Amino acid sequence: MAEYKYVTLLELENEKKGLKNDFETLKSNIVKLESDVVQMKSNLSAMSGAVQVIDRLINKAIADKDEGFRGMSKSEVDELVKSEKKKTKGKK
Repeated sequence: MAEYKYVTLLELENEKKGLKNDFETLKSNIVKLESDVVQMKSNLSAMSGAVQVIDRLINKAIADKDEGFRGMSKSEVDELVKSEKKKTKGKK
């Protein structure tokens, strides 16, 4: 003869509570993930802007390479750096 099994109302209510908790946890995780995605997109945009600035500076440096630092030749810049090093060395 077949054995009958049944589920009590208490078991069903407990299962429902567990499912509701799981649902709320997943919902909360999704909200946090969406917020994180927005933040990551903002960071990506900022990095893209930084790359654009660096590209402009690189292009400017390439275009101005013959002028040197502040219009000085390379040898003049080297002399300036040496003199500044001597000044700071004496202060230590």
